[in-house]
Formats: sequence, C-alpha cells, structure tokens
Amino acid sequence: IAVIEEAIMDNVPSIVIDPKGDMGNLLLSFPRCTPEEFLPWIDPGEAAAKEMTVEQLAARTAKTWQEGLASWDQGPERIAALRAKTELTIYTPGSSAGLPVSVLN
Repeated sequence: IAVIEEAIMDNVPSIVIDPKGDMGNLLLSFPRCTPEEFLPWIDPGEAAAKEMTVEQLAARTAKTWQEGLASWDQGPERIAALRAKTELTIYTPGSSAGLPVSVLN
C-alpha cells in the first residue's frame, strides 16, 4: 500500500489489480480519523464480541489510527492531500460490493 500512496503523492497514475483485496484499505484513509468517520465501517458483531457499543469501538479504532499515524509522522494534512490527489474506485468483477465490471458484457 505504501508504494501506491507514494505514487499518488508523486502524481503517478496507477491501475492496481488486487487479488488479495487489501488495497481497499486506502478507502479507509480519513484525514481527521474521527470516530464518526470509522462508524459506518465498524462490525456490530465485533463490537458485541468485545462487549462494546459500535460507537465505543469506533472511538477506539479512531484513537488507534491517530496514534499509529502520528508514530509515522503522518498528519491529517498529508492524508487530506493524498485523498485530494486521487479518485479511489474499487471495481469488483462478479460482485456488487464495489462497482461491478464484466468482461463478458
């Protein structure tokens, strides 16, 4: 993911084929890393398993991301710049989870 992020910051166009499925994590790059930004992505089952509300887990997740980014000297400004420089789109052949695409039609 770091190589793709650097390509974006250097204005290098990229089309990424991602069989593993981890490039979608780029969509979770929220400039402010607030609990409200993470809330739609929180799994209620995971929150329940941790005996937390989804709001509590969103707050914990946001704090974890804030601390992790700070430890790498990555501030909200850099994340905002990354998001401003690119259009993040996930095409999903055979699935409606992203933007469906078919080579047969």
